[in-house]
Amino acid sequence: MAYNRRHARGLLSASELPLFECSVGEALSGWNAAQLRQKIKRACTLRDKYRDLLRRQKLATRERTGTKSGVLGNDNARTEQKVKLFEEVQQRLEGRQAKLAAAETRLASQAERALALAVTRKALVGKGKVVAAKEPSGKRGAVAAATRSPKAKVGLTSEKASAAARRSQLAGSRSKVIQTHIAAQGRRQQAVRDKR
Repeated sequence: MAYNRRHARGLLSASELPLFECSVGEALSGWNAAQLRQKIKRACTLRDKYRDLLRRQKLATRERTGTKSGVLGNDNARTEQKVKLFEEVQQRLEGRQAKLAAAETRLASQAERALALAVTRKALVGKGKVVAAKEPSGKRGAVAAATRSPKAKVGLTSEKASAAARRSQLAGSRSKVIQTHIAAQGRRQQAVRDKR
């Protein structure tokens, strides 16, 4: 049984209710990894606390009534509900933590691929060749690669487009800064010669 806020308000104390509230709805997506670890630890602590309490209550009921199961009527029902509620809270928080970890891993691998692609392109531009690096997989990667280097698709671009691709590739490198430096150096040398 999935517990909702109404059930939780009836079962939990004022200090335990905020933990339940943070594990449902929009509140669940607002936590970073460190905060989630802290809340998971708190949920585990409360679950273990009520599990131990339930065990003690069952033993006391068994001694008092002589029943084998340690349950008589609705005895210990609230404690058992609290155990289940905190198990659900823990599972929701751990699920969110797993999603965050997967997203961080995915972002890290995308960043590594982008860095490797940039390094490869820089090395190829540094040799004076305009060559397209290995295209990334996926629809977005193909679209991005096509917009970055139209020359990669042979036969589909005009000379104007390939010249524009070369200019955009040079704009991404430091070639403009280097050319400006060389031109300024030439002007300074000419000024020195003109003074003689």
